[in-house]
Amino acid sequence: MRELYGQTLNHGAPVVNQIKVTLDDLTLMDSSGNPVIDPDTGKRAYNPLNKWNSGPIATRGGHDPYGGVMHLTSTPNTLQTELGLAGSATVQYVPPQFQDDPAGRNSDSQALICCGNYGQAYRHSDPTIGQTVNQLVGGQYAGVPLRACLASPVGLYIQVPDSSRFAFGPNIKAGVDVPVDAKPIDIYQILRGSAEVDDPVSGAPFRGNMVLHAAVQIPGSWLAMNPNLTLADMLINGQPIQWAGQIASQFKIGLFARPLSADRAAPLVDCSSTTPTPGAPLQCVWAVLWDAMSEVNEPCPTGAKMPLTSNSTFIAPWLPADGSAQNLLLTCNPTRVWTQLIGAKFARKRVAKRRTWRRACRSGWRCVETASVC
Repeated sequence: MRELYGQTLNHGAPVVNQIKVTLDDLTLMDSSGNPVIDPDTGKRAYNPLNKWNSGPIATRGGHDPYGGVMHLTSTPNTLQTELGLAGSATVQYVPPQFQDDPAGRNSDSQALICCGNYGQAYRHSDPTIGQTVNQLVGGQYAGVPLRACLASPVGLYIQVPDSSRFAFGPNIKAGVDVPVDAKPIDIYQILRGSAEVDDPVSGAPFRGNMVLHAAVQIPGSWLAMNPNLTLADMLINGQPIQWAGQIASQFKIGLFARPLSADRAAPLVDCSSTTPTPGAPLQCVWAVLWDAMSEVNEPCPTGAKMPLTSNSTFIAPWLPADGSAQNLLLTCNPTRVWTQLIGAKFARKRVAKRRTWRRACRSGWRCVETASVC
């Protein structure tokens, strides 16, 4: 992982500005500064908000470089959320206003997501993704009902921006400041992933990009001709680049729902319940990891205390099948928490043949109340 960090964050950087990533840099530490061991791997636990993947500022050179962007960290940007959103959006919900006209059931993205309760309304992503997948399954695209499966490898992929939006500023002259064959879009550089992928199913070029990491920076060949060039010498939509938001507005993120044939149409269903589930367990994590993450506060512009636990994921622990007690922790909806935990204990007797339940219920539980509501 250290090598991946170094290769990615040092891409195109002058030697004087290159960083050296250490194992300690990426390790989750406890309150005493000691490495935390991940019970799943027996190795050091990873800190997703380490010094090279946190904060809005990155410095290079000098005695204490820090900051950078290696990967997304918040829960909505994980594969588990992508799978849950795309899968739940295949259900053919009929919002109340379309009960008399089911054919238009998925014509309103906000009404659909509020009915299906499969994501957060009024975001840029969830309503659009949900509606697109729902219409694909409902037959609005192909004219026949379909099934859907996320294209492999499953991922949230950066899409290559529209090159026509980028232009040289008035201070850049081809052949003088940049190579003769230089193009404005050359400042967009793919570090991981691919812009062009062959579809193994159809044999044709895949209709989308699978870019995992991209950087926008002045190419080294340009700096060799004019070392004073900066992104401020470039234009986006006719305006000099001054703010990161101008670049971010050119980025789109995609997931790809592959259509599969269906022998029948999916049934129409009423809206899902929006009643919160009392005491619903939200996460199950190793207690040692939770305790360590609770001690790490994220940088927050408002000054609010935001522990690293707010960026933890829902990946279930891998428990040994030897009947030994394990120190686990549940995060729960704070309403009627203990009722839910007692129910989990009794569940062992009802489904004793399922090893996963039996192993989990032999473990030592601890519960942390959160403000989250399912």
